[in-house]
Parts: sequence; structure tokens; C-alpha cells
Amino acid sequence: MPRSAESWVRTQFAGKIRKLSPTDPEGDTIVWGQEDKLGSDGEVIGTAIHHTYVADFVKAAKDIIEDETADAGAVHAELKARELVPG
Repeated sequence: MPRSAESWVRTQFAGKIRKLSPTDPEGDTIVWGQEDKLGSDGEVIGTAIHHTYVADFVKAAKDIIEDETADAGAVHAELKARELVPG
């Protein structure tokens, strides 16, 4: 039975998956990181969140994730090569 891209993503990135907002119509997102944005006086004026929606990630990576000949290491390497995950 082929592995499901959706369940693989949710397993592999479980600690990074959350909703940006409870009312976000796009659903869950994988949060890769965040950084504070500073004003001219050095005070934090906002936070930039670097993320990818789970549904978008699954669409972009489904072919490699569901390739049963690729082990987990090969899948991760291909995701990095496609610049789908930070390096």
C-alpha cells in the first residue's frame, strides 16, 4: 500500500504543524521559523513567520513522498533539493 503524502507530512513535521489563526481558511501550516522585525529604535514592531501550508506542501511534494522506492532519507534529500524545506 503506498504511503499517504498527507499522513507522512503530518508525521515527519508534527512538531512544526499548527494553525496561524483559528479562523485561517487555508488550514494547518508547517512553521519553519520566525524572526522579529525591528523598528529604527530597535524595538520589536512585528514578527515574520516563515511557513508553508500543509495542503500546498503535500501538492508540491506528493510525487516524491508517495514513491515507494524512496526511503525517508531520499525523500528528505529531494525535498531539500526542490527547496521545499529549509536547508
